Amino acid sequence: MECLAHTRRNKNLKRRVERLKTREQELKTKSKEDQGASLTSDSNTCIPVEEENLSESESEDDVEMENDCDQV
Repeated sequence: MECLAHTRRNKNLKRRVERLKTREQELKTKSKEDQGASLTSDSNTCIPVEEENLSESESEDDVEMENDCDQV
């Protein structure tokens, strides 16, 4: 049986995966729209895409949870 910390972590990770899948679909749609627009324009400019980064606190929490469960 999983400990409560791992259950919570897994639930949070599943939510994050869903958000990333949604974001990926939005970017694909935007990319297709941009390709259509670039066919009519002469410029070859790149549009930077912002990356969603994990905060340091989230990464540290994951490690801390793993250590807590190993001791049980």
